[in-house]
Amino acid sequence: KQIDVHFMNITRSRLEAGDARRSGSQDGVRGVYLGELIWVIVAEVIPIILKRSPYALSRTAAMAAAYAMKDGAKRLGAKMFEATHKTGHVIKEAFRPQIPKSPMGFDRCVVQVHLMGGRQVTRKGMAVNSHALIELESASGELLATGRSEPQMWTKVPHWDQSFELYGATSTADILRILLYHQKSRQVVGLTTSSKEVPTRFIGEVTLSLKNILIKDPVIIEGGEVVGWFPLTDARGMRQGILCTGELKLGLRIINSHILLGFVGVQPSPLSRQPPAQADFAIVR
Repeated sequence: KQIDVHFMNITRSRLEAGDARRSGSQDGVRGVYLGELIWVIVAEVIPIILKRSPYALSRTAAMAAAYAMKDGAKRLGAKMFEATHKTGHVIKEAFRPQIPKSPMGFDRCVVQVHLMGGRQVTRKGMAVNSHALIELESASGELLATGRSEPQMWTKVPHWDQSFELYGATSTADILRILLYHQKSRQVVGLTTSSKEVPTRFIGEVTLSLKNILIKDPVIIEGGEVVGWFPLTDARGMRQGILCTGELKLGLRIINSHILLGFVGVQPSPLSRQPPAQADFAIVR
């Protein structure tokens, strides 16, 4: 049942109650924040609803409680599956070998990727079961190394905190890609045999040349990670018209970068040479 409230009279004293600053006690300016105004309106509307239709309010409260229980159960199930996947990843990482040497005895270049998390990651406006596919490519498109994250279920703010080491880079023109994909729930829990990366469920990607990672900035300690929020883009048109959004928080570092072809030293951050809106990434200060 719909309940219409055509108008309300809320006195100034009601709006300013509870905090002397609202009445200008400190700066002489009267006012309330939008959030405070909304809560005052809610507090005034509830008694009206109770008088006119107590059943409608109780029904709404029951529906809200049911949805809260449903969401809680979904998140609990997601956390259980995520914990299971993470346990396997931890065991695998425990047996990761040390950085190998090249046949000539020289150190190899290692691209380290710290996949921290994401924000506003959606597909068709909804939360996703997301995982990342990490690829290191040569400038000619040859695939040099890959890595795959664990899935994060039913969320717009995935949290991975996983690290990857990619070998095989030989030039500063080599490309690092972090591609994000959505999976159906039955695919995450292993009830289907379809591949993990379905092209039609592509969300977006972050693409960087190694040259763009080799930067220096006052906030980056010597040999530290370049950390920032990177927008998920679709320069190759893989979304097929599906609306997807999101950003990834990454930490990037290259070990033994001096052996890369084209290396001329660590360059100043592009943020010092162009406006932030044009930069490929943002340094988190």
